[in-house]
Amino acid sequence: MLPVDRGGGNLTTVLRFEIRRDGRIPGSSIRVHQRSGSGSFDIEAMGAVECAGQGRLGPLPDELPYDVLPIQFTFRPAGR
Repeated sequence: MLPVDRGGGNLTTVLRFEIRRDGRIPGSSIRVHQRSGSGSFDIEAMGAVECAGQGRLGPLPDELPYDVLPIQFTFRPAGR
């Protein structure tokens, strides 16, 4: 992973992606909705979603009536 530039500014990255019924997040569904101004921070956020989508989430609940769950998630450094 790339080092994250935590100096100054308001680092906020907003990603949109899809969680499939089996809990996978297809890499092709990950989109940057709002850039932070730090390319390395944006890449780290995308990497976190890719990592979570490789079987770490588990399947969607059976009660959920969707085969694909659209998500918008905001990333900020800890303490902000």
